[in-house]
Amino acid sequence: MYEKLGQFIDGKWQQSSDKGTYDVINPATEEIIGQASKATADDVERALKSAEKGLKLWRNTSPWERSKIIRKI
Repeated sequence: MYEKLGQFIDGKWQQSSDKGTYDVINPATEEIIGQASKATADDVERALKSAEKGLKLWRNTSPWERSKIIRKI
């Protein structure tokens, strides 16, 4: 069920820098249904830097272009 372990940073799936994971539990049955990647402080920092780059690009995109992109999504 959880085949892609990692965080989506800079447009691609990346594993946690220390490859740490945690169990994903079904709350109805308390059964472990998979594992998910556990982000480290370094992973969060990379994600924030990536978001900052994306904001600069988005900020320079015209409102008309933004609306076309959002409608496409």
